[in-house]
Amino acid sequence: MLQPTLVGWVWGKYDPLIVELMTEKKDVNEPASNDTSESNDSTAEIIMDNLGDTVKKALSTPKEDATADRLIKGDNTTRLEMIQAGWHKAVVTFPWGGGFGATRVADNDVTSVIHMTYVQLLADEGVLSFIGYLLIILAPLCAGLKFVFAARETFIERFELMLAPLSALALFTMMGCFHPLSNELTEWGIVLVAMTLVMTHVTHRK
Repeated sequence: MLQPTLVGWVWGKYDPLIVELMTEKKDVNEPASNDTSESNDSTAEIIMDNLGDTVKKALSTPKEDATADRLIKGDNTTRLEMIQAGWHKAVVTFPWGGGFGATRVADNDVTSVIHMTYVQLLADEGVLSFIGYLLIILAPLCAGLKFVFAARETFIERFELMLAPLSALALFTMMGCFHPLSNELTEWGIVLVAMTLVMTHVTHRK
């Protein structure tokens, strides 16, 4: 939800609405006034006068511009094309992949990698890397869930203990559906700490 909104803001998608919101409207049927106190409305008053019409216009945008649609297709309608191109590349280069960063698509006059980790791995690094990545992420996640549900009498204690690291792993796994393979040390730092916590407790407290 945040990604298409921020991208739209950067691209100036909301600039017309902002300009309209900040511009004082004049009634053509209203006679001109020489009273400077009336003409020098504050910015807050101008915004409040125009807020209703601006919000109404924003809410009346076509349904295809809804958040659910943008999450699938992207703000520039290329997300679905990225996934299709990535899958086609994965089939053509099966099983070894085309190489790091080989699968790219046009995105606003520039080339971009596939914005889906799992398709990107299949297309670029092949089946072995895809399976290895899933094992790295899913093995501690499954082990942690099994550890939590292993015994009824210790469920609450283990649930509280594993909630944070398992949540981090689950969210990182889901994030791969919307983003390319992460190369951010900050993201992997959180994930590696979560993996370490899970495997430490699972192996020492069976």
